[in-house]
Amino acid sequence: MRLMLKLAGAQSSSVYYINKFANLLTYVAFRLSTQFYLTWYIVHNYTWLDHGGYFLVSMMVMNIMIMIYFYRLLRADFFSRSKSSMGQNGTHNNNSQKFLSD
Repeated sequence: MRLMLKLAGAQSSSVYYINKFANLLTYVAFRLSTQFYLTWYIVHNYTWLDHGGYFLVSMMVMNIMIMIYFYRLLRADFFSRSKSSMGQNGTHNNNSQKFLSD
């Protein structure tokens, strides 16, 4: 829904404002908190898990991925770039000029 509202150019509407906070709330509730709990459980019960090292490494990789996605969500909704640094089709001006000169 957020992407469709962005494509429609409705970033200033109240629906978009509510949706971006709903996205943040659901991300924190359903991804970050569950990932934190699973990581805590593996660290706390590491000694009696059969493959505790494998699970811990897997969870750390997933933690990194989830934090990157969280950063991207925050950057897209709350720390958006100014319109002056964007090109007509959404690309950055300095990158689009590079391909014209090559």
